[in-house]
Amino acid sequence: MGFKQRNIEDMSVLGGFYASTIYFLLTLTLGWDPVTFIVYTIVTYASIAVIRSFYFKPRPKPQTYKNFIEKIDAASFPSLHCARAAIIALHAQPFVPLYTQAVIATGVVLVMYSRIMLKKHDMYDTLAGVVLAAIIFAV
Repeated sequence: MGFKQRNIEDMSVLGGFYASTIYFLLTLTLGWDPVTFIVYTIVTYASIAVIRSFYFKPRPKPQTYKNFIEKIDAASFPSLHCARAAIIALHAQPFVPLYTQAVIATGVVLVMYSRIMLKKHDMYDTLAGVVLAAIIFAV
């Protein structure tokens, strides 16, 4: 694994489960409405699971599966990493200054780029993840 590949994988972590967990702990510490963040996260996971249950789109680099849960994980549309990153960005927006919002938004774009470069998703999958997060946030 080369230097470039490792950097791309590192970018993808910004939309991962651990990043969401760290952000949740930050919301608890700073009083940034952790309950709303949990609700957004649960609705995002549930929405993506339902979409992937009814519409299976294989990843650009196909992933094998043996059962229903693995099939949901092997689906590409929409991107859960991108949705998580967007939920964090949207939830943090009222609590952080404008320059920090720009840094967080850049993080979302880096997650989108990394998921495409790692052949986990295509551009439509990543955009759908961000749009889904925006819809959940708006509702």
